Amino acid sequence: MIPLPGKSEPYEIEKVMNKMFPPEWLRATAAKVGCVKRNRKIDPVILFWSWCPALELERSAPSTR
Repeated sequence: MIPLPGKSEPYEIEKVMNKMFPPEWLRATAAKVGCVKRNRKIDPVILFWSWCPALELERSAPSTR
């Protein structure tokens, strides 16, 4: 992770996001909505954290169409 500028903690955003979306809650919610039918290779927490930055980049990037 890239440290934040200034006098804040280096991984402050990561800590806040983990408090907002704890792994236990993500797994329970994924099971409740039917995202996980069998607990096998793909962890819903890893999937969530992989998609969050990608969705933000897609939304904030200028359109190339």
